[in-house]
Amino acid sequence: MADQITIPAILMRGGTSKGLFFLDSDLPQEMESKEDIILAALGSPDTYGHQIDGLGSGMSSTSKAVLIRPSSQREVDLYCQFAQVAIKDRYIDYSGFCGNLASAIGIFAVEKNLIPQDKLKEDQIVVSAKTDNCLILSEFSLENGYPKIKGTTHISGVSKAYAPIKVSIIYNSQTLNILPTGQAINIFEHPTYGSIPTSIISAGHPTVFLSANHLPFKLENFFTDNLTELFTLMEWVRSQALIEIGKANTIEEAGQKQGLLKVALIDTPESYTASNGELILRDRHHLRAWIISMNKKHHAFTSSGAISLASAASIPGTIVNEIAKNGLNACGNKMIIGHPSGTMEIEADVSQSQDGWSLIKASYYRTARILMRGEVFIPL
Repeated sequence: MADQITIPAILMRGGTSKGLFFLDSDLPQEMESKEDIILAALGSPDTYGHQIDGLGSGMSSTSKAVLIRPSSQREVDLYCQFAQVAIKDRYIDYSGFCGNLASAIGIFAVEKNLIPQDKLKEDQIVVSAKTDNCLILSEFSLENGYPKIKGTTHISGVSKAYAPIKVSIIYNSQTLNILPTGQAINIFEHPTYGSIPTSIISAGHPTVFLSANHLPFKLENFFTDNLTELFTLMEWVRSQALIEIGKANTIEEAGQKQGLLKVALIDTPESYTASNGELILRDRHHLRAWIISMNKKHHAFTSSGAISLASAASIPGTIVNEIAKNGLNACGNKMIIGHPSGTMEIEADVSQSQDGWSLIKASYYRTARILMRGEVFIPL
């Protein structure tokens, strides 16, 4: 077609997210042209907020892309870059990574023949991928040299069970001082609600946490109810935190930088009904949590946000630690997060030195598979 071009791409589900995976070599190397393609492929910007003209679906968990190329380092298989694509605005955030789509990297690499054939002769494989901030290890089973998909592992937020994928995130020295303000608690003064204690954590994806105990809202139906006041307050807290850590100068500027910091609300464990109707009992999780991603309520809980939450739970004095510490004392550095779709188990190893707190490694299980492969059409 004279008025459209085609770019090879694979649409994948990883965990509770979906995204377009590209070989970096299939995209133009000039950044503006590359971003034009990614935005058009997903249907952004869309002032209606639905991404009807692309492969996104109007949710932060499906408005994503991953760019992959072979690594130049012998000990690492791949280099990858994650792109969180704004829905209504012309904006792509590359500062973080998607812990859910990280689980799909290895499957993509096998599909695109980026893995040496001798590694595919084993029953189990570990694919390594480097980002600017961490090393991702994706461990999964092979069957006749191809990733095994059929299995019995069920993750909350995905209706069917598949083969498990263990994702381990190993961090470098840049994750020192995961308390960016140096404090376990930062208090913001709201003109209506008064003092609001928060904890700002820069592990996984930077996230600011606040406790439901400090707010005059009932949270039984947080995911389904239109709690406009609470939603507005959470965005105000996120903006204040972004200013506090020096990533924005004004509320208006913070509002334009949705990808740099997420905001999550946490509460004590209670029995509740997940979005699929399953009863989640009080003794099956350490705390309940809701996260806002790209100014929208997340249908489950982001894996990168879970890394941040689990890291905060291990740091004395944080809001997360105060709520979850009883459970953590019983199970070490593993924790189970209760979220709108069910539960998620995650393990985070943090350490303290004279330079501050650092995150060493985080691990969790996901499932992933290829949904479609082919070419995406981009209008000229």
